Amino acid sequence: MADGSAIEAASVVAIKNGTLYSDVIGYAREARAKGLKVPLLLMGYYNSFLAAGVEETCKECSEAGIDGFIVVDLPVEESWRIMAPSAAKHNLSLVPLASPTSGAERIQQVAEAAITPIPGMVYVVSLLGVTGTREGEEAKAKAVGAIRLKECEGVVQSVTQLHTKNVRDAAKKLLTSIGWAFHGVSGSQRGCDNDDLVRWLGAELPVVVGFGISERKHVEEFGAFADGCVVGSKIIQELGKGGVAAAGALVKKLSGGPLSSTSSKEVEPPAKRQRTAADLEQQRKKHADKWNFGSSVFGGRFIPETLMVAHHELEEAWAKWKVDPAFKAELARLRRDFIGGPTPLYHAKRLTDFIGGAQIWFKREELAHTGAHKINNAIGQADRTVATLAEMHEDAAKRLINTALLTESSNKSAVLVFIDYINYIQGHNEQLRNVKAETGAGQHGVATAAACALLDLECIVYMGEIDTERQKLNCFRMRELGATVVPVKSGSRTLKDAVNEALRDWVTNIRTTHYIIGSAVGPHPFPDIVRDLQAVIGNEARAQMLNQTTGEFGHPTFTNGPGRLPDLVVACVGGGSNAIGMFNAFLGDKEVRIIGVEAGGEHGPWLPDGTETDKHSATLTKGTVGVLHGSRTYLLQSPDGQIKETHSISAGLDYPGVGPQHASLKACGRVEYVFATDQQALDAMRLVSRKEGIVPALEPSHALHQTMELAKSLPKDKIVLVNLCGRGDKDMLHVAKARGVNIDTDVKLNKTDFAQQ
Repeated sequence: MADGSAIEAASVVAIKNGTLYSDVIGYAREARAKGLKVPLLLMGYYNSFLAAGVEETCKECSEAGIDGFIVVDLPVEESWRIMAPSAAKHNLSLVPLASPTSGAERIQQVAEAAITPIPGMVYVVSLLGVTGTREGEEAKAKAVGAIRLKECEGVVQSVTQLHTKNVRDAAKKLLTSIGWAFHGVSGSQRGCDNDDLVRWLGAELPVVVGFGISERKHVEEFGAFADGCVVGSKIIQELGKGGVAAAGALVKKLSGGPLSSTSSKEVEPPAKRQRTAADLEQQRKKHADKWNFGSSVFGGRFIPETLMVAHHELEEAWAKWKVDPAFKAELARLRRDFIGGPTPLYHAKRLTDFIGGAQIWFKREELAHTGAHKINNAIGQADRTVATLAEMHEDAAKRLINTALLTESSNKSAVLVFIDYINYIQGHNEQLRNVKAETGAGQHGVATAAACALLDLECIVYMGEIDTERQKLNCFRMRELGATVVPVKSGSRTLKDAVNEALRDWVTNIRTTHYIIGSAVGPHPFPDIVRDLQAVIGNEARAQMLNQTTGEFGHPTFTNGPGRLPDLVVACVGGGSNAIGMFNAFLGDKEVRIIGVEAGGEHGPWLPDGTETDKHSATLTKGTVGVLHGSRTYLLQSPDGQIKETHSISAGLDYPGVGPQHASLKACGRVEYVFATDQQALDAMRLVSRKEGIVPALEPSHALHQTMELAKSLPKDKIVLVNLCGRGDKDMLHVAKARGVNIDTDVKLNKTDFAQQ
């Protein structure tokens, strides 16, 4: 999520050529064998380490001569769980990152993590954004260059000062712990004074600067206060243009001799020594555990350091909003007046009679405004304006006031909200009303566009290029609502890649942007926020089943239900927003069986002959545990941790991951997860359309197939409740093509058009 175009393109080439994680370790081993003496670090994303095995990777890397790791999406809180202890066991450093958005508390953590358990260095991100040089940055760089240097120098100095304090505190604590102070014996009497111990513990902590460094002048500017510079994308670009010779020439040009010394004395690199206190490690572990679902490993906050403060602020803000009476009342009003809720509970009698067996009931969420459940999240987050004063580490006079208008919705969606009350360059009040979002099936984009139209916000939607083709009607609806749709042409050109682009945008514009993921995926607290806003579906459905006309979730119109809870609750699962919204109200009802239905693609995870296939999106059925888009969950990935391309006839279910709460519910056995194939979904869509006069979207058609299969196997006194989360209008062109029907979209608007034939 922090990679720019150069690194991404290089990764694609490497994967295409069959380069594996183990090959990289082999390259390091070969370099050491040829005489390489300088420290060597392995840089990447956490999922690669998880896939290969953290303990196994650390052992192999240590044996290959690697000195440590830079793991971009592993903040210090998450590293304390597994990675840091394993690295320390094998005498490897784990390099933490600091950024211009890191506050004093986080810089303190970074400075401490840099020497605990094994001394290493600190990597300071010099600007906000992804790796590499971006087009159009030169003019902007000139305007903000002084600010960039000043705030980067401030971060470097803060890290250095806090590090020195941490080391001296550690030295004092160590002297005390071994009894010198208690017995009245000084360090010098033992042949070692406090300053000696400080140097032994590594007081001289290297601090390097990276991101956007592509010229010798950049190296000289940052070298005035930092110990070194990190250059990646520019070297990759030269390597692609002219091979090893060109890359070597660039490195020689960039290095250009030694940098200005940041110290008056020559200091030997500190020996790597472990010193993690067990009680401190346990305390730190608990800090990250709260980001998981229950006692499971699922959830977390695996993101670049640039985003950590924003997530902390969002977590605190949501804890306040979700219990605020005024906000809850406004949500209820919008559910009634704008969305059209409560949506009905419907007994599908003709379908029940045709199938035989248990009664089939629909929660008619497809009747919500814009045609799907996505609007619940969109309007819920768009309505509440949250003003947050954020201290920025640049000029002491610089302060940005961000109003995070949370606008969201949709399956696996993301929203970026801009309302910058202080112009970053000129320092005056110029309000930007710009919202960015991503979408898969388009329902999130439509709902976000509707919310932006209601609130007079500009809306830009990222959408995979393939999805823009199979969801042309929704693309047009977004544009009619005033949104701009941007096709994403990288990667698989589907939802995963649209999410990537939205994340990169947020990393780049964190100070003027608020990013909201719309499905129940992503780093904490995003899955919680989406679940809480979509919980209205299950809360209504449960009250409707029980005919509750009063109470917190009751309504005077809730009188046509069966008067009892269902025996089974069913919903489709992609990222999982509609499903978790439906399931949440029933999780405590142990007598209610809950089933999620994934996209089985062409044949499911296995062909008829038993051979495995990747032409599906059944993540919980066939996936393995990993990290994607900021959370630990089940993924469809290769053995070495590369995310696979998925397939589904439904754009809204075509995603290689799933919400971490669903992963937790699968692991504990509370919810069962099955799949339905493309053809089964198409057949279910047609049958429900012809028996009930209701055309469901392709997404809930997967759930409808399994609903009908379950109903067949149950007696008539049982009840199966399914969430009809979207209507099929958006899918008609795509379904027609799948059925071999050619629809002429050259519409004739008036008699003149016919006369001209």
